[in-house]
Amino acid sequence: ETLWRRGQVMEAIPFAETARTCSEKLKSIEYSIQYRLLFATIYLRISEYQSSLEYIEEAENIATEHGREKDLVIVKNLKGE
Repeated sequence: ETLWRRGQVMEAIPFAETARTCSEKLKSIEYSIQYRLLFATIYLRISEYQSSLEYIEEAENIATEHGREKDLVIVKNLKGE
């Protein structure tokens, strides 16, 4: 997350991939939503809007399915960007 905030978006992708792998191993709903939002933000920053939207929609579906209102607010804010 820090890398993309510094503008080093492409350097952040391998770390996001690691977050995805860890999330899948842990089977954590929270981390599953978080890594999708991380990818969505990365793709948003490099103007790959369709890829970003796909990750946002995945996160939105997971948050809705599991009743995670707090995460849903974060997802909808990012979707608004």
